[in-house]
Amino acid sequence: MGYHGRFLSVNLSSGEIKDMALDSDMLKKYIGGSTLAARLLYNHVDKEVKPWLHRTLWFLPPVLFTGSPIPMVSRSTVCGIAPAPYLG
Repeated sequence: MGYHGRFLSVNLSSGEIKDMALDSDMLKKYIGGSTLAARLLYNHVDKEVKPWLHRTLWFLPPVLFTGSPIPMVSRSTVCGIAPAPYLG
């Protein structure tokens, strides 16, 4: 279980795959899939990118309890930029 201090970056347009290191302090501060994904999204996405453009990112991190026998907990999460704030 755990993140092992790394995440995989996959560019679906070019097919490029990168194995990237995560800072151990960030992993201690942002425990769980959604908090870590939100932080990574904030760090890696340009503030001007709109959700429907190809340059936006999606994160699919494991949740803290992935692989455990604990019932009634989330095992995965998906995080990206929601289009709702841009409609109107």
